[in-house]
Amino acid sequence: MALRLFSKVKVIPDLRNAAFASSAAAPAELSDFDMQHKTPVIRKQQLIPKAHYGGRHAVTMLPGGGIGPECMGYVRDIFKYIGAPVDFEVVDIDPTMDNDDDVQYAITTIKRNGVGLKGNIETKSEAAYVTSRNVALRNELDMYAYVLHCKSFIGVPTRHKDIDIHIIRQNTEGEYAMLEHESVRGVIESMKVVTASNSERVARFAFEFAKKNGRKKVTTVHKANIMKLSDGLFLETSRRMAEEYPEIEHNDMIIDNCCMQLVAKPHQFDVMLMTNLYGSIVSNVVCGLLGGAGLLSGRNYGDHYAVFEPGTRNTGTAIAGKNIANPIAMINASVDMLEHLGHHFHAGLLRRALNKTVNIDRVLTPDVGGSNSSSEVVDSIIGTACVATAYVATACVATACVATAYVATAYVATACVATAYVATACVATAYVATAYVATACVATAYVATACVATACVATAYVATACVATAYVATAYVATACVATACVATAYVATPEIGFTCGYRCFTSKTSI
Repeated sequence: MALRLFSKVKVIPDLRNAAFASSAAAPAELSDFDMQHKTPVIRKQQLIPKAHYGGRHAVTMLPGGGIGPECMGYVRDIFKYIGAPVDFEVVDIDPTMDNDDDVQYAITTIKRNGVGLKGNIETKSEAAYVTSRNVALRNELDMYAYVLHCKSFIGVPTRHKDIDIHIIRQNTEGEYAMLEHESVRGVIESMKVVTASNSERVARFAFEFAKKNGRKKVTTVHKANIMKLSDGLFLETSRRMAEEYPEIEHNDMIIDNCCMQLVAKPHQFDVMLMTNLYGSIVSNVVCGLLGGAGLLSGRNYGDHYAVFEPGTRNTGTAIAGKNIANPIAMINASVDMLEHLGHHFHAGLLRRALNKTVNIDRVLTPDVGGSNSSSEVVDSIIGTACVATAYVATACVATACVATAYVATAYVATACVATAYVATACVATAYVATAYVATACVATAYVATACVATACVATAYVATACVATAYVATAYVATACVATACVATAYVATPEIGFTCGYRCFTSKTSI
């Protein structure tokens, strides 16, 4: 058995060489799409400049089949009401066509716009050479990673609460390589292609995603116990990649056990990494846990392009046109698209309106336990979003008016203060001038008075001095005369007379 497995693996390069050889001699009508599926290798993309005009983005819209067209109509209505800067280029793909002309045109528009929003596209042709349109888009645009965020809605009744899981799915190979043939009548062989390069790309994408989004664990889902070469390569690649991210826990789980664990204990999972077919199965299991196919959105990423769509990729043909289809999944996909384009305001506005409609107002369609129609759900979202938009606009206008009034008031007040200041300055100047004149007058009067007073004092002093001098002189002369007379008398007279004269002289001196 092992020998047969290895012999098959050795045949793969020969098949690829044969495909390349046949492509050289292929007729001119053989498309790149056909070449892609005959040669499952990574194609180099020839980039086209993205369509982006004046802050608006052009986006390819692929309504698909079933409920796709009506859900896309709801998205256009919502974008119109919230003023989202997006212009849709609508491309319809006929599911009954046996050629791929419309698919090639859709691929060209996505290459031009860089972004697409799609419903599920049916492939009704049973011809063996007609392949899935959905797979063709992913392979041709090399969108190798698919991301599905599985988060509980508190307004939707479910068995498990608070689930928050990211599923990352390899998107371009595995069983979806579509390499099948009938070796002998009644025996069909289908090839599962797993390459080291694509396994490494999606594994690195998963670990980088976990790192950037604060996730703690990555679980690789596989069936390497049976498919030892294909799933073994995928598992070994993810283990080797985990060594480059020691801060992130890594474990692995076999696909059948994984499905049981999801139903029983979903909270043990954080980021889940898996190949293409397992990703399709697990995505539907988790969507069922959260309420059904009508809630979650999926994101297809490549190095150059991104396409957003409902998470389970179900067409919903049975309920199309009955106004009961759940539009939440498609609207969630449009929110993811707005965030990818960088229109965070409109994305946040719409996400909050979705949250209020589903979790608070609980306006729900019958598939998730509600009784509302599709249009009623959309009307609730539009009403909530428009009220929020009007509130923001009113707040902006009010702020502008208040600011204008404040500036005007401040300007008038400043002008008044300035005028008062000038007037005060003038009064102050006049006052100073008056005071200065008055002071000058007082000073002059003071000087004059002082001069007069000084003159008077000086005159009086001189006069007094003269009088005093005269008085002293007179007194001195008089005293001298009396003294002389007394001495003379005392000297000539007797002692008694002398005593009498002396006494008299003394008395005279005292009187003087």
